[in-house]
Amino acid sequence: MRIAVLNGPNLNMLGIREPDIYGRADYASLVETIEAYARENGAEVLVSQTNSEGGLVGMIQRCLGRADGIVINPAAYTHTSVAVLDALKAVALPAVEVHLSDVSAREDFRHLSYAGQACAKTFAGLGFAGYLRAVDWMLENVSPREAYTGALSEVAEGERPRIARFERLPDRPDVLLPRRATAGSAGYDFFAPATIALAPGEGTTVDTGVRCWMDPRYVLLLLPRSSLGFKYRLALDNTVGVIDADYYFADNLGHIRIRMTNGGDKPLTIEKGQAFAQGVFVPYGLTVDDEADGRRTGGFGSTDKR
Repeated sequence: MRIAVLNGPNLNMLGIREPDIYGRADYASLVETIEAYARENGAEVLVSQTNSEGGLVGMIQRCLGRADGIVINPAAYTHTSVAVLDALKAVALPAVEVHLSDVSAREDFRHLSYAGQACAKTFAGLGFAGYLRAVDWMLENVSPREAYTGALSEVAEGERPRIARFERLPDRPDVLLPRRATAGSAGYDFFAPATIALAPGEGTTVDTGVRCWMDPRYVLLLLPRSSLGFKYRLALDNTVGVIDADYYFADNLGHIRIRMTNGGDKPLTIEKGQAFAQGVFVPYGLTVDDEADGRRTGGFGSTDKR
């Protein structure tokens, strides 16, 4: 049994927001309570929260084929969002509405629930226990699917932002572009453009023939592929390669070159087309007094201005 527990705006402020109404336990405690209860009862559960209407609609849509049922606390969107109602109707999965407080005893505008019109049951005013009663209802009334189209984790808000694009250099039309091995992988595998043979202690620089355009708020970190690191102590000479967004505009067209060394005690051969390194995109921040305004011209291994 897979259950998606979806929470709307301000649930992340539990313990801070109006504790006389919502209690002093924080959101992390709510998640832990639901997850522990689901485990005890043999259910797989995803608990996710968003402060945006579109985010909540997106999560509901991604439940299709991935979850058996939805437990939803739309929070303020309960009383305002036809979009959430339409999303619940569209996926047509068994749904249960939950509210920490007794909304029927509060302001008049809270008496209307759009989402509730697409839910089979509502639990309100029971605090955290309302979520547990909703899980019970799912276990008693919903049959698990025989097959799923994707992992339950994929329901969580925010399909990964598309912030980068790998490209081949103009004179390297046949190289393989980096790609992920599985839907849950963070690393993009880089593939050897030719066979690489390294004796123990020997190093080489691999001209990948690849460049990368990326959102300037991100950096690409290069690391050796885990299996080669374990078996051969294959390591990047600079430990972790850092590819900045403006490297794309460097004089060498942003050519990603990877310098590495066989640190083990046995010869290593990497066949052409074999994955040997991986890249992970990571967002980064700036200091409050940052005033950098230089433009990159240098290529591989250089951030100097000429």
